[in-house]
Amino acid sequence: MNFKHMDENKLIIIRMLLGVLIISSLSGCKPLKAVINSSINGGTVEGASQCIEMGAANLVSEEVIRLSCVGRFEQPLSSAALANLNGRGSPQTHIGDAVFEGSLTNNSINYVITSLEIGVTFHGSNDSEKIEKNLLVRGWFEPLTSSQSFRSDDLENQPSDWQTTDACDEDELVNCWTWRLISGNGLSL
Repeated sequence: MNFKHMDENKLIIIRMLLGVLIISSLSGCKPLKAVINSSINGGTVEGASQCIEMGAANLVSEEVIRLSCVGRFEQPLSSAALANLNGRGSPQTHIGDAVFEGSLTNNSINYVITSLEIGVTFHGSNDSEKIEKNLLVRGWFEPLTSSQSFRSDDLENQPSDWQTTDACDEDELVNCWTWRLISGNGLSL
């Protein structure tokens, strides 16, 4: 048996497979392009943008494709990235539903914020009377932008007097509410 001849056959097969992969990627093989894009551009605006371009279809709206691609490429934000966010907000009523609305400033220079988890706590007359809610806020908060408005999902099972309850003073957490950023997701530039 000639081992040198077998090595040449393996080399030919490998070259043929590489040729097929190159041709399929250049000819527009979407599944292969999607895998390469995800591997190279995961967690970035570029990756989400390429995903949107590849996902163009007449079966679903552009908005659905955009949300799907952002959801696939967004990454959890570090506490340092979250520290670059500040804002104000309060419980409100929107079309009959209780929500948390406000505005957010993204002082980071390299992250687009795509979603946030906000914690809202209603404090009663003593420490044991506390209602805590975690709410999701979806949006597109670009770097170095200020006062972009947001609205949470429905704030269910809030206290009956929530509309007349004020924000808490730093010193006294009685019959009032507080809010905080718990976590967030985003895309790097």
